[in-house]
Amino acid sequence: MNPAASSLAKQQALQYCDEFKATAPACPRVGLYLASIQEPSLLQRTHDPTIRFFGLQLLLHCIQYRWNDYQPEEKEEMKTVICSQLLVNGTLPLGEEQTFVLLKVGSVVAKMATREWPQQWPALIPQLLRNADESLTARFLSMACLKSLIEDTNSFNDDLLPRRRKELTQGLTACLDEIIPFATTTLAGCLAQHSQHEGLQAEQYELTLGITLETWIVLVEWIPFEKLFASGVLPLFCQLLHVERHRQLAADALLIVMNRKGPKHDRLALLDLFQHMDVLLQAVPQWDAGGHAADEEAYNFIKRLAQIVVALATDQLCPLWSRNNGPYKHAPPTFESYLSALIALTRHPSELVCSLTVPAWMALLNHDDACREKVLQDVQPYLLHDAFLRLMRGGGLEEDDSPGSEFAQQDFGDQEEYKAFFGLFRGKLLDVVRAIGRNQPAASLEFALNQLSVVMSTPPDSVDGRVLFNSWDGIAVFWDAIVAVAYPTINGEGRRGRNEALIEQLKNCLAALLDWSCANPLLMEAELTVLGALLPVLEHAPQALRLMLEKLFNAMEYQAQEDYVRLNEAALQSSTHTGLTDGAKVRRKAGQILKSLCQRPPPSFTDTVQGIIGRVQQLLSQVEIGEMQRRLLIEALVVSFNSLGDDVQEQSLLGFFQPILAEWCHEENTRMLSSVNALIGAGGLNSGESYPQAQATRLRLTMSVNAFLSAVRDTAPRGSAGVDASTVAGAVLHGRASSAGIGAAHGDLATLSGLHGDATGGNGLQYPALSLLHQTLPNVLRLCNTLHHLEVAPAANNMLSADPSTLPPGMAVLLDLRRSDVHAILAASLDSASRDMTAQELWMDRARLWLFNLRESCYRILGCTFRYGVLYGADDQAVFQQACVEVISGLRKRDLRLFWKLTVYPFLRYLPRDPTIKGHAVQTAAAIILQTCHRLSASMLAAQQGTGGSTGPRELSSEELTPEQREILEEKLDVDLMETVIITLDHLTADVKLQREETIEDKFYHQPELGPSAWAILADHSCGEALLVFLCQSLAGRHASQANKACATLLRLVPALASHDVYSPGLATLVPSALLDALAAHGEHHDNLTNLLLLAGKCLLWLGVHPACQSTFMTVPDINADHLMETYNMLQNRELRNTKPIRLRMKSLLDGTIGVNVGQVYNARPKVLDLPQKLVLARQPTADEDDDPDLQISALFDE
Repeated sequence: MNPAASSLAKQQALQYCDEFKATAPACPRVGLYLASIQEPSLLQRTHDPTIRFFGLQLLLHCIQYRWNDYQPEEKEEMKTVICSQLLVNGTLPLGEEQTFVLLKVGSVVAKMATREWPQQWPALIPQLLRNADESLTARFLSMACLKSLIEDTNSFNDDLLPRRRKELTQGLTACLDEIIPFATTTLAGCLAQHSQHEGLQAEQYELTLGITLETWIVLVEWIPFEKLFASGVLPLFCQLLHVERHRQLAADALLIVMNRKGPKHDRLALLDLFQHMDVLLQAVPQWDAGGHAADEEAYNFIKRLAQIVVALATDQLCPLWSRNNGPYKHAPPTFESYLSALIALTRHPSELVCSLTVPAWMALLNHDDACREKVLQDVQPYLLHDAFLRLMRGGGLEEDDSPGSEFAQQDFGDQEEYKAFFGLFRGKLLDVVRAIGRNQPAASLEFALNQLSVVMSTPPDSVDGRVLFNSWDGIAVFWDAIVAVAYPTINGEGRRGRNEALIEQLKNCLAALLDWSCANPLLMEAELTVLGALLPVLEHAPQALRLMLEKLFNAMEYQAQEDYVRLNEAALQSSTHTGLTDGAKVRRKAGQILKSLCQRPPPSFTDTVQGIIGRVQQLLSQVEIGEMQRRLLIEALVVSFNSLGDDVQEQSLLGFFQPILAEWCHEENTRMLSSVNALIGAGGLNSGESYPQAQATRLRLTMSVNAFLSAVRDTAPRGSAGVDASTVAGAVLHGRASSAGIGAAHGDLATLSGLHGDATGGNGLQYPALSLLHQTLPNVLRLCNTLHHLEVAPAANNMLSADPSTLPPGMAVLLDLRRSDVHAILAASLDSASRDMTAQELWMDRARLWLFNLRESCYRILGCTFRYGVLYGADDQAVFQQACVEVISGLRKRDLRLFWKLTVYPFLRYLPRDPTIKGHAVQTAAAIILQTCHRLSASMLAAQQGTGGSTGPRELSSEELTPEQREILEEKLDVDLMETVIITLDHLTADVKLQREETIEDKFYHQPELGPSAWAILADHSCGEALLVFLCQSLAGRHASQANKACATLLRLVPALASHDVYSPGLATLVPSALLDALAAHGEHHDNLTNLLLLAGKCLLWLGVHPACQSTFMTVPDINADHLMETYNMLQNRELRNTKPIRLRMKSLLDGTIGVNVGQVYNARPKVLDLPQKLVLARQPTADEDDDPDLQISALFDE
């Protein structure tokens, strides 16, 4: 207690106190003595609050940790003495006594109650209520006891066992008819009296009011709705919003009530709060005209008040209000007052407070019945105006004169944090704008037109540049959101003779924008955004199309020459500046709009295609046009060809790509693409610095690959090819190719519609770009082969032995992850300074980007190749295997994942159905799966054995990261790769027809038929066995998402392969063992456990006859039986309630995994009481007692 004591003395005193608490028999008596105010201390003076608090801590420790060591007589004595000496007259009067002492007294009594009440101490609650009538001090103490008791019961800590917590909950529920009136009366009485007294008595009422509110906060979380509403406490909470000292607690209580879920009819009374909207509205503190922030406490209260108002709409009003089938048929009588409160909070200067109101507006604006209310319809124009003003960028923490800057300084730590928030906030506001645009399209477009006319009429030099940019930036995103949702409705009405005047205004607006010009690149980008939003209007203004194209093409050249010169100067000076210039942003926006225009062409678009081709070729011939602009131009042009006729489209494609093809197929280019040395030399990768010729080579090669990718990806198919199997072209490299194609667009992993290729591969559709693909593909495969051999070489110098003297010693770092990729994975462990790069590091990063982009584009082209039905022939498969398949074991994890996602997936998806040409493709697929599964299995095995968590090349050759950071990076890449492979395998084994038709019972009992492609690949037994080993290792791995995906695949494979002579024994050995490991690792989560138990049932059903399966299920996994039982009950009572055999097999599983060796579990786990009570009571072994092999726990699951 002496602050001047040495640290050694303090440490010795602390050690003595800990030993005394743990061992001294007199600890309770000493604690009571020190906590008492009736006895003088050893120094003949009254104990001060610190000493008394320490005495209460001793008592609390004895009750919490040593209670079971006391005899029943000692427990009764402690209860009697503590209640008589502490609760009744053991403290100073309220207001004179320290509050922390009073609260600790309540904690001591509540802790005794958790041990004894209600069975051994039934008189506790009546005694507390009787004591409360004696004085405000006694009332405070009684309320503190109740608060602590309720908190301890509902805290779900390890101190209480589930059975004991259930008993306490039942006891509290039985006493609610006494506790609730007591708490309500105390709250109402103190609220009425606290302002009518002064001095000590006023402080006593304030303190009692505070502890009562805290008690209500823990009460309202769980008491039944009918008791909560009958108590009449909700209006009291609303009144307390005006009491400055207690308004935060009252708001907390109201928010808990608003967020509660339950049956709709039980929650109807919550809408009575709408009767108190005036109270809520008045509770919003007023701010002065200057917008200065109030004190922090008042500002926090405003935010909590906003959460209450929002929750009232999102969680209560909108779910309950339905004119047809809801329990609440009409708008609340004070709905207008509610909207006034919501508008007031929306207009608060703080952007954070405004963002809190967005969910309420979205819920109301998307609610059919609410949108019919005139009051909400009248509010929407004002809300649209407020949203438009908020969309303009503010200064945040840096703009001192902004109304919300003081609030922003309280909410955000720095400007970067504010910018991140504002981006999300703006997105939410745009959702509100879109919702209003759908509800009131005409009014929304008229408002947008008015605001745009105001901005356009403002001369650029008449106002501050930042203000004008913010206005244009806001109007740009506003228009982009409004037109997308409002114009389709207006256009449809215009065709029926309505809103013709509004369409005429839009045409005039488009013409005005095309005539408007400005030299400021920031304003130009915003203007282009508005033009992009007005593209649909071109169908009503065909004469504006040429002006639109001219403006876009001019914008594509904006400041291109200046940026090109600046870029070359920066390269010569080894500048490390990165990022787009303002001019580059204008050119990018123009290219994006041009592509959008070509994707959705207006009626007169066909007449302009030749002009577009000419301008694109002119721009591509200019050296200053960068890679990004070139890619956008080519993509736009390819898309524009889709609007032409069949023959014209193919001729246009070949005509435009002829110069690119000539260069691509040139003998010199072929030699470069075929040689690792030549590719590295041409790209300048062996120089360590950038120079113009290497830059030109990189740009040319990248543009060619991206151009071919756009041609095969973006070209629309033309009808059915009608290709006969006999005409299938086997080898692209030898002049024969299939004209089949794909029906789906991109083969995305999330939108699989079945692995059903055409007879020759693909989906039988004819593509105008097929001839172009034939000429492109040979060198694409050569480039893939070169990139792969560059990567899989054991050392770069060995691979490039032709001229090793020209190679830098660390060539392998060119294949490392880019700095941005590393930071995306290790954001939490890397500081912002590590993002800065030297000139050499920047050169290296750009070289990595070039190689990665080449690889990604090649993989995408190959994926499109399989969609076209090409490369499935015998000779083609040999070339494909040499270029891509034979090197899988040496690819880095990032690149292997990319290969599986972009190439392997479409290859497996569109395998040919014709058995005469399918064999070679199936062999290739089996080889890919076999090599990948072997590699990933070895990686997981190495991680389990602690010999290194990964196989294959390291993702980072440099030593920039610490071992811990490198481990995190490798693990993240491992998980991403494995999940991609598992998802692809899952789709390979999927049969969509069966999935759609099966019922819940069929899901368990039905033996699914795998698709023909899956059976063909599984015919290679070595491939199938490697696949099963990999899936089982993934199931038993430490990542839950990976285990879930593997479980989904095994749920199909186990029934399908259970009767297979080759696979059945392996399944019986591998799957049950992996399943039990998965239960131990991931069984804590109910969703995981449900799937795992379903797989366990299938193992018992289909593999139960195997001795290996039976033996495995007799082991004891380290799982939490509480979760097993709860999930079993969920399966029993809901999803699987009509399938009794499934319940019996689940019971058998649990008996086998837990019940047989429950004694072993009991001895090994000190927290055995966490298991279900019946499980514990079924077996009480002694230390030397052998396990009973016949022990069962079936009674636990009796129906």
